[in-house]
Amino acid sequence: MSQDYYQVLGVERDADARSIKKAYRKIARADHPDQNPGDDDAEARFRAASQAYSVLSDQEKRGLYDRYGEAGLSAGAGDMNSVNLEDIFGSFGDIFEGMFGGFGQQQSGPRRGADLRIRVPVSWQQVIDGAERSLNIPRHAYCKNCEGSGSNSKAAASVCPNCRGSGQTAARQGFFVMANPCKRCAGQGHIISDPCSPCSGSGRVRQEATVEVEVPAGVGSGMQLRLRGEGECGDAGQARGDLLVVFQTENPPNGWERDDKDLHRLLPLALTDAVLGTTLEIEGPRGKLKLKIPAGAGEGDQLPLRNEGLDDVNGGRRGQLLFHVNLQVPRKLSRNQRKAWEKLRDI
Repeated sequence: MSQDYYQVLGVERDADARSIKKAYRKIARADHPDQNPGDDDAEARFRAASQAYSVLSDQEKRGLYDRYGEAGLSAGAGDMNSVNLEDIFGSFGDIFEGMFGGFGQQQSGPRRGADLRIRVPVSWQQVIDGAERSLNIPRHAYCKNCEGSGSNSKAAASVCPNCRGSGQTAARQGFFVMANPCKRCAGQGHIISDPCSPCSGSGRVRQEATVEVEVPAGVGSGMQLRLRGEGECGDAGQARGDLLVVFQTENPPNGWERDDKDLHRLLPLALTDAVLGTTLEIEGPRGKLKLKIPAGAGEGDQLPLRNEGLDDVNGGRRGQLLFHVNLQVPRKLSRNQRKAWEKLRDI
């Protein structure tokens, strides 16, 4: 069943080209099949709008349609195949770029190397003291045989005649035009006539590099260290990318809990020590410490040892150790002990 193309787009019959284009953009955004998976009604509206736009956006076809209706159009004139792809992708790039990541767009000119990321496990002792680590990084280096040119003769590459240097070719799939890597140049945009054998014309060979990394004392899980120029090699004459080192730290020893650069721990305390006060020898992160218990310490009180926690990776003051008093109530008493507690209660 035929439809009025003007009604399909929701424009007046005297609408100018700009209004027609704007109307189609609105429908394409709302009813595109990729935005409405499984919605047959939305797909039908999108088909109809695309067909209407293919006619009304062409001055000659629109004139024939205005005079004679669909019968005035030559066979297939109103089909999607007649839509000018450059117009569609040029005018509605904001729609299709969001769905497909752009069409025919490739960064031109020499490019720096890509960044690499590596996760590095860190022991608890290394969190306390810091460490120097040697990391083996798999990455690429310029081929020595061709000096990174990819050519045995070191001749410059020529622009691919198939994709004209874009590295992409267009292929129609139903209503859509998809950008695919050019088969002739493998998406590179250029062709090397005499490819180098050791690197197969890529100009790069894979190797394992050793990189020295300083693990800062006090480092936490998820912290990153960026090493400039230790990533992948770029195009000839361009800088290497960076290496992002992501630290994954071991959990504190049993009984300790970490809060940034502070460490917390429950402190079991006898009632007599809490009442009278005392000094205890405590095992800290770096060895034994003395902790003074004030007389009258109560359940849940925090007793800090300042500057005995973890280092600040930014060079600030160390954190603290925080001991949380946990009063130990005797559950079994001898006859003499019970008498002693009863005397205390009667005082």
